Amino acid sequence: MKKYLLPAFLLLALYSNAQVGINNVVPKATLDISVVNSNTPANTDGLLIPRINSFPVTNPTADQSSMLVYLSLPTPAGSPFGANSPGYYYWNFPQLTWVPLNNSGSVWLINGNSSTVEGTNFLGTIDNTPLNFRINNERSGRISTIQTFFGYRSGNSDAGNNNAGIGDNALYANTTGNNNAAFGSSTLSNNTSGSENVAVGKNAMNQNTTASGNTAVGFEASYSNAVTGGNVSVGYQALRNNTTDSNTAIGYQALTGNVSGSANTAIGRGTLSASGNGSSNTAVGKESMQNNTSGENNSAVGIQSLRSNTTGNDNTATGAFALYSNTTGTNNSSYGINSMRSTITGGSNTGMGKEAMYNNTTGNGNVALGFASMYANIDGNDNVAVGTDAGRDNSSGSGNVAIGHDASRINTLGSWNVAVGNLALYNNINGNNNTALGNSADVTAANISNATAIGNGAKVNISNKVRIGNENVTVIEGQVAMSVASDRRYKEKIAPIPLGLDFINQLEPVEYIKKNDPEKRMEWGLIAQDLKNILGKNNYKNAAIINNGRSDNDFLSVRYNDLFAPIIRSIQELSESDKKNEKLEKIISEQELKIRDLNLKLDLLEKKINQMTSSGVL
Repeated sequence: MKKYLLPAFLLLALYSNAQVGINNVVPKATLDISVVNSNTPANTDGLLIPRINSFPVTNPTADQSSMLVYLSLPTPAGSPFGANSPGYYYWNFPQLTWVPLNNSGSVWLINGNSSTVEGTNFLGTIDNTPLNFRINNERSGRISTIQTFFGYRSGNSDAGNNNAGIGDNALYANTTGNNNAAFGSSTLSNNTSGSENVAVGKNAMNQNTTASGNTAVGFEASYSNAVTGGNVSVGYQALRNNTTDSNTAIGYQALTGNVSGSANTAIGRGTLSASGNGSSNTAVGKESMQNNTSGENNSAVGIQSLRSNTTGNDNTATGAFALYSNTTGTNNSSYGINSMRSTITGGSNTGMGKEAMYNNTTGNGNVALGFASMYANIDGNDNVAVGTDAGRDNSSGSGNVAIGHDASRINTLGSWNVAVGNLALYNNINGNNNTALGNSADVTAANISNATAIGNGAKVNISNKVRIGNENVTVIEGQVAMSVASDRRYKEKIAPIPLGLDFINQLEPVEYIKKNDPEKRMEWGLIAQDLKNILGKNNYKNAAIINNGRSDNDFLSVRYNDLFAPIIRSIQELSESDKKNEKLEKIISEQELKIRDLNLKLDLLEKKINQMTSSGVL
């Protein structure tokens, strides 16, 4: 009977007062349920909502929208409404789903969630509406089908497509720019319409507004770039002050000082860091071209290569410290560690090899190929050295050519010398206009000039001398005889030679065998020392026929063609003697005729006298 009294009472109260109170006489709502004692409630005090083990197979209608139930058992993932945990649910007819009221369902809590199911539970929307986040009521994140932003005020004004900004103020001012990616605090924060940019790192491309096609990775990389595109900067403050296009900077502060230079490539810490308006430069290696300001068309590869260059143009330096000191020199090419390291203002030089032209400072137009070739050159010009240590000690000599290992090795001041062959012209220091062709072809003193040594080991001991072959040469052959310059215009103080037949008669021709002749053939000639003594006896001084040498130990040589003159003189003297003899013979003949006539006359006279005597006339 009691089970019918409460509904009847409730129905009576509803119709009489439109409010129902349970355990109270003055209900304050349509239904007001109170416990008997709120301080010590009983374990039955409360409201029991209908309990179900699964959601109804047939969905409730619009009339049941907001209907509340308690799910007693979890539902599996394959059930009509997916996996759900036990808890209170209400019917949401517009969405045709049961919505949980507490953390026992799919509500995400601020202190963490449990019992989530991969692939089922998620944070987001189920329609094409962007998911937004806010901090301090400022836009701080947005995920849509064409935009991804996360960070305080990132993408604050963005209306572009396919942009991604991660970090506070990333792409903050972007309006119509598309296809941009910004990762880091204030990256691309001033960009408005620039597109296809990538910025990673705090303040990377911070000032960019309309430029497109740039890539900046690193703190303040391409910070100042605003309207120019096609730049790539990777590294701390790389291209920080850049305002022009087509530059590539990779490394700590690479091209950080560049403002208006374009088409530069800098790879390495501090490369081209001071360059302000230089263009078309390439620098690869730590601090290569670090001090360049306005130099253009330079290439530097290697640590600190072309480091000091400021305004020099059209230089190429490959190797650590190559062209390190160059400041304003132009058109130089340097290949090798420390090659042309000290060059400052010298131009149009080529140095290839470790330490080639190491000390060159102001020399121009030199070519050095080989380890330490022209190492000591300072201000010598127009020299060519090819080979290890070729022309190594040359400092101020100009116009020299040295080809071969240690060729012209110790020359310092000599100019216009040519040395071809290993160790060729090695001993020359300040002699000029010398030529040495052959291995160890050389001069014997430091200051010999205008000398020529041809052949292996050929040595010249005085200036203005030509030596062909070394002491082992046994034959010098030519297709035709050698001609000797003898034009009157070459000569002065021309006078008849005083030496003649008497001089020739004093000569002592000998036959001999050269010590170096393996065939031991007999040769003819004169002994230079004997000839020298004969000239002295005839009081003839300074005769070029004998190479006197510079010391008593020098080997002497004889210029045999000079003997032609005294031989001709001797022949002339003999000719004169023959003429005199002819005259004497004529006189003698005449005298003989006269004597014969006289004898005839004497015979006749004697005959007459005899006749006269016999006749008694006398």
